[in-house]
Amino acid sequence: MTVQIDFHLENCGVHPIGRVGEPLDPHAHEIRSVRGDSAGPLPIVAVLRRGYSRLGETIRPALVGAVREDGGSR
Repeated sequence: MTVQIDFHLENCGVHPIGRVGEPLDPHAHEIRSVRGDSAGPLPIVAVLRRGYSRLGETIRPALVGAVREDGGSR
């Protein structure tokens, strides 16, 4: 069922956002949890709720978890 919904959404120009490994984008992702202490890029390690965009505009931000490069706990 999810595949069918995704197919129809993509036909309407709506695309999922928030994939594991992507760098965190504060305009497209809502952070649920962050681990690590150092400053730097935040790669996404978990997607708790998929987000969607249409024509480059975020419709619903993805709810994600991210880890700082050092991998420590915060």
